[in-house]
Amino acid sequence: MGKDMTFTGRLNIWDNALRVITANPILGYGVLTNDAMVGYLGSSSSGVWVGATHCHDQILQVAFQGGLVALALLLVIIALIIKKSLEYWPKKVAQIAVYAVSAYLIMCTTEVFTFPVMFLIFPLSYYVLSDQTVKE
Repeated sequence: MGKDMTFTGRLNIWDNALRVITANPILGYGVLTNDAMVGYLGSSSSGVWVGATHCHDQILQVAFQGGLVALALLLVIIALIIKKSLEYWPKKVAQIAVYAVSAYLIMCTTEVFTFPVMFLIFPLSYYVLSDQTVKE
């Protein structure tokens, strides 16, 4: 099968991802080769789509590879940043932290980010909000 960048193709991948996540929900599947990812995520009624090398949704990808344990950790990190931001909400830095995490989450609905630099948004946001300059 060729490359299917339509929303229908993503729905099929999301459906497959949810199916395999429920089959191994606690710890997920770990780090997989592209071929293994395609085996789990690329199945469709018209064959196997070889372009399904990830879940096309960061939250599903976390649950797929790390299970509910990794998903819970990610959600706790996001909740801590939002909670800390709300404490200092009138400050611009708190607003920027929430906007940055929100933008990241919006982008995550249809893409998977494998670049480690993308994950720096979490500790950076939390660090900036924990700095003494915000508290003054």
